[in-house]
Amino acid sequence: MSKITTIEQAMRNIEDGMTLMIAGFLAVGTPEVLVDALVVQGTKAAYGYCQ
Repeated sequence: MSKITTIEQAMRNIEDGMTLMIAGFLAVGTPEVLVDALVVQGTKAAYGYCQ
């Protein structure tokens, strides 16, 4: 199973109310495409832990 996926494939696995662990350091390494896709999808009540 490949660990590389498209943002569309990843977003199909994210549902309202899920807890997400997002790694990054301020603007360096932050998965901006993922964060933008969460906003566009309208994900509600998602909990994010940023490390």
